Amino acid sequence: MGINSTYNMMLVMTMQEIIPTLNDSQRDILREKGYYDLTENAQHVAPCAMLLAINYVKQATTYAESCGGGVSNLSGWGRNKDEDDVQW
Repeated sequence: MGINSTYNMMLVMTMQEIIPTLNDSQRDILREKGYYDLTENAQHVAPCAMLLAINYVKQATTYAESCGGGVSNLSGWGRNKDEDDVQW
């Protein structure tokens, strides 16, 4: 098991321990700020965030798409025909 997997597992375990201890007011704050989904889905978000942090944008995009974290825009709307895939 690699260091990334170990870190991600530790993060997920920590979040799973913390979430049940939050009161309604604390959960509302997380929801208002947009962090509640992040805490609920840490096992999927952490690996993607790690890829982005080390500037592996294409791999992070592929990861997010394959884990249900995003959907590709196949229509090409808003894209120039000569635009690079990575920049898109």
